[in-house]
Amino acid sequence: MFVPRQIKRKRPLPSKEFAENAPPAKEAPVPDVVYEIPIHPSRKEPLKEAPDVTHTIKTATQKTEKNDLSQVFQDTVLSAVELQFMKNPDQDNFHISTLLLDDDEQKWASVKPAPTQKTLSAALKASKSSFFSFDENTFHVHRNEAFPSRPTASMFDRIVYVESFPATMSAKPMHLLGVLRPVMRQWLPFTKLISTPEGYAFVECWKSVTQEQLNHVQAPSGFTLLSRAEWTLREEMYIDCIVGDSKRATQRLQQSQARRNQGALVRNSNLSPSPDPTKPSPHHENPSLDSNYPKGLLTRLCNLHPLTTKSNIQAFLVHLMKQAKQDNVCIQYIDYRKDEVEAIVRWKYADQASLCISELKRQKRKMSAADDVVGIRTASEFVDAELIAGSEEASYWQLIPPKRR
Repeated sequence: MFVPRQIKRKRPLPSKEFAENAPPAKEAPVPDVVYEIPIHPSRKEPLKEAPDVTHTIKTATQKTEKNDLSQVFQDTVLSAVELQFMKNPDQDNFHISTLLLDDDEQKWASVKPAPTQKTLSAALKASKSSFFSFDENTFHVHRNEAFPSRPTASMFDRIVYVESFPATMSAKPMHLLGVLRPVMRQWLPFTKLISTPEGYAFVECWKSVTQEQLNHVQAPSGFTLLSRAEWTLREEMYIDCIVGDSKRATQRLQQSQARRNQGALVRNSNLSPSPDPTKPSPHHENPSLDSNYPKGLLTRLCNLHPLTTKSNIQAFLVHLMKQAKQDNVCIQYIDYRKDEVEAIVRWKYADQASLCISELKRQKRKMSAADDVVGIRTASEFVDAELIAGSEEASYWQLIPPKRR
């Protein structure tokens, strides 16, 4: 049995005429009297003075900033400052916003957190360098007297070849310098960086670098560090190896061709004496013309659509032969390459090859599209066919083994 839900309704308030007869409101309860228990004077402790509120609340200037920046980011900022001073040797100071004014979008790629004036200033406050100092009030970086002048060693001796891991880091210069700075502190500051997207980069240091020194450096995982001299030596060895391989391959090819020619001469000498090369051989002595092959089965189609296919050509020929009331069409093979307008068709019967030629001349059809299997009748540029005969036909059949003819 269904029972409807009961709705709770609020009682209506009494009317104003009955307000005087309403019961009086309840009075607030009287609190209990608390009696203080007397304490001996010797046990009473002296009253403590209230602490000064001004010393407990820290103002905005007294808050200690927490440094959440990674060491890689701090090294990246230091390297960027050094590159800026090396780029402008006559500049004594610059604002930190100068580091962000660069047209290269990949300069600060993959650097976390994102480089802003706030993060750059925080990194310069947290890290100290003997080459420059940072003014927190004006946000300017000042060059110190300890900053080295122009390098004295040759550029060839100061360049380090770097293969990064992952390889995409080579196209991100600031991130790459931040990773390399801890292991290359003895050659600081960095003077230049040539980054490439091919997985390698060139770092130019202020001091000369040798391969023996780099061998004792614990490079980052997956990195390869080579001096310019070692890298040049390996490149020369690689080129010599490639040239040697090509020479050896050429020699092997020449030797194999000589062996094949020698074997062919031996076989010909066993069969019949070689003819006199000074005398021209008659036409009937040419083995390519006297070989046994079927004749009159090859036709060349012209003016095809350059984007057609073998299946479309076959469907086109079948439709053409059906218009000539030839139902039993036997096409053995269609020799066609894409983007060409000619094809060679091998028929099973010679009469069908000649019929195809005559029908194309009579019907005058044109391939208007790559998948056109009907052919629009037009007065020009129609699909044409011709019979292949003579030496061209013989050379074609020579390329086909006798078992597949």
